Amino acid sequence: MMPSAGCSAAPAAAERLLKAVLDAGERLAARPQLGRRRPDLLRDPFRVWSLPRFALLLIYDPTTDPPAILRVLHTVQDLGPLLGDLAAASDEDPLSE
Repeated sequence: MMPSAGCSAAPAAAERLLKAVLDAGERLAARPQLGRRRPDLLRDPFRVWSLPRFALLLIYDPTTDPPAILRVLHTVQDLGPLLGDLAAASDEDPLSE
C-alpha cells in the first residue's frame, strides 16, 4: 500500500513540535521563572509555559535544575483533574512518585 500525500506532513509536523518543546526547554532552563503562575490550577512553585502554535501547555517545576517538565497538555483538556496532584496542598514531592 502506498502512503497517502497527507502522511508525509506528519513527520514534518512532529519535527516542528519536537523543536518547539526543546526550544521551550532551553528557554526555561536559562530563565526558569518565565512561565506563568496559575494559582487557580497549581500550587507554588509550579508554572505553565504555553506553546500556542500547538495549543499545548508545559507544566513545569522551576525549582529543579534544569526545570522538570511534569506534564504536556492540550489546551482543550479539562486541566483540573489532570493537575490535581500538583494543585492539592501537600508536603509530598510529585517527582518522587
